[in-house]
Amino acid sequence: MKKLSKLVKDFLDDMGLRPEQTDDEKDFKIGFRGDNGDFSVLITVDDAARRIVVHTACPINVPKERLQAATELVIRRNCNLGLGSFDIDMDDGFTVFRTGMKIGRIDLDSETLLALICGNFWMMDNFLPAIASVVYGNMAPQEAMAMLEDEQGQAKEVPEDSSKQGRPGKQQSADGRTAPKKSQPASPQSH
Repeated sequence: MKKLSKLVKDFLDDMGLRPEQTDDEKDFKIGFRGDNGDFSVLITVDDAARRIVVHTACPINVPKERLQAATELVIRRNCNLGLGSFDIDMDDGFTVFRTGMKIGRIDLDSETLLALICGNFWMMDNFLPAIASVVYGNMAPQEAMAMLEDEQGQAKEVPEDSSKQGRPGKQQSADGRTAPKKSQPASPQSH
């Protein structure tokens, strides 16, 4: 059975994402450009526990004066999610979307990794206009949630084929520019 860290590294390399990897080879950092913003993604792999956790950082740190409204939006959004959650740090407004998977004894295929990693990224990209409206536009959380709803009144989930819609765009460097051939991916804030 292959090490999870090797499977994830091979998958990211095959996608052309050139992740920055920590010395202990358990964290992979990637920058993505979405439809609504630029994002830092941290993928943490625990080979011993056979677990993968993905965090996509919101590029907006919520200021204290909008923290209550943004937290209400996060809670409302989490209520309808089937997988993953939005987390907000009550001290500094740092917001992420988090998904995780305990793998067990199976080998992951690229379709599952695509859903886990790109689905995570897509959720944050989709959520960004709503949180920006609450933080910068002083929109009420209920109104921002309405922006996220489809015709049936249900909050949007990751599209069934997230490999096309919501797939990461060009890789970004830490300063937001399209990464050159030798990438310097954006790194999530450490928490």
